[in-house]
Amino acid sequence: MLASATVRGRRETRRAPALFVATGLVLALALPGAGGANPTQQADALRSQQTALGSRSHAALMNLYSLDSRLSQARAQLASLRQRVVDVRAQQAGVVQEQAIARHAWRESVDALGAHLRTLYEQADHVSRGEPRRAGRRALDVPEHQKALPAVRVAQQLAGRTAAGLGLQMSSVG
Repeated sequence: MLASATVRGRRETRRAPALFVATGLVLALALPGAGGANPTQQADALRSQQTALGSRSHAALMNLYSLDSRLSQARAQLASLRQRVVDVRAQQAGVVQEQAIARHAWRESVDALGAHLRTLYEQADHVSRGEPRRAGRRALDVPEHQKALPAVRVAQQLAGRTAAGLGLQMSSVG
């Protein structure tokens, strides 16, 4: 058969890629590294890279230990604060109870003082009218009654201060 020029060129183009691959393979074997680098230089570069990576790894590990230590400290502080909250709440409950007791005692003392004052006024009134005193109670004459008034005022002032200290409002006695 006769071969035409176009057919002949086709065969040559099929061989061209194989030729390029073979040439690249020969060059790759002849030159042992990119850019013709020396194997010793490559090893030094890899060692340097390995040292840098080792340093970074060590630094990351130390940072991890530091963070773990800080986390442990934060957890301990949190536990301490939680215990303090429990203690403060218990203390607060105790203060509320003591305040209720103090209010009750204050109210009882004010009531008792009022009853005592009423008794003193009634006895003084009976004495001034010349009425007989009540059985079982000692009648006060007016001078003794007048001596008792400053003490009553002091007691009222003290009760008022105590009430103010407890945050209570003082009601009038009587």
